[in-house]
Order: sequence, then structure tokens, then C-alpha cells
Amino acid sequence: MPRLPEPCLTCGRLSTNGSRCEAHAYEVERARNSERAKTKRQTGQYSGAYKRLSKIVRATAVVCHLCGKPFEPGDQIEADHLTPSTPVSDLSQLAPAHRSCNASRGSKPV
Repeated sequence: MPRLPEPCLTCGRLSTNGSRCEAHAYEVERARNSERAKTKRQTGQYSGAYKRLSKIVRATAVVCHLCGKPFEPGDQIEADHLTPSTPVSDLSQLAPAHRSCNASRGSKPV
């Protein structure tokens, strides 16, 4: 069933794109991406060092540091920041965790 046109929240032009016309949806998404990139640059969480070290942590993971359960084949393993929102420079700042355990902990310190 085709979507009914709705007015764009910014300009009022009718659009079947959702709450914004294509031009304004692009602008909003670009602004969001810019904010995400700014946050990542400020915290250094996803720098080259983080990517390189997290790959090592995931490859050598045996047990989740949050729940203590061993990893099973098919588990989604993440490299958890032991101190949230700090730049990563060595392996001691990361620990393996199940994706669900890491998500439930959020940005609280260990």
C-alpha cells in the first residue's frame, strides 16, 4: 500500500519520504552524522588505535568480563571500554564483553 503524502516539518511541502522532504531529510541526516563524528573525535573511541586493539581483544576473547560466561560460537563480542569515553591507547583499557552485556552496562564505570 503506497504511503500517503505528509507535509515536511521544515518547509511544509508534501512528501511520501516521512516527516521531511528529501532535501530536508538529507540536511537533518548530515547534521546528525556531523554530531556523531564530532563526539567520536572528542572521545577518541573509534580511532585507529581503538579499531586495531579491539580486533585483538575480540580475537583472543574467552569469557565476558561483565557476566563471566564463556563465549559460544556465534556470540557477538565487543571490546568494552573499561573507562567510558576515554581515548584508547593500549590493551589494558579494553576487555571482551557480550554485545548484550555491554549494552546493558551503558556508559557506567565497571
